[in-house]
Amino acid sequence: MEYDEEGGSPGDRVVYQVEESQSGKTYQAYCPELILLGFGDTPEEAKEALQTEVRFYLEDCDRLGILEDVLIEAGFYDDGDRWVSNAVIPAHEPKILMLDSETGLMDGLLGLVPEIPPEPPL
Repeated sequence: MEYDEEGGSPGDRVVYQVEESQSGKTYQAYCPELILLGFGDTPEEAKEALQTEVRFYLEDCDRLGILEDVLIEAGFYDDGDRWVSNAVIPAHEPKILMLDSETGLMDGLLGLVPEIPPEPPL
């Protein structure tokens, strides 16, 4: 399960996992990326408690100036609109071109990228 937190806190655009469980009569909601728990008498109360814990934690990180570092270390990436857990939506692999020191491009890649014009004479 995933949770997309929306609101007015610094981490209002954070998508993270929520793992739900029950122990006796108590329900638990756990965010493994941030290692935070919420408890309640119902699954909904546990998720609301977790949401509150996540919001407070991210607000504290923001106040300390470490929010971005904490999210990156926890496995989140910025997709341009929000911070997303790599466990919820894996990041795409970057496209890599192999370069050759003599020609600039490895054989077979010519034509795939625009040619670089020659340097003008000095």
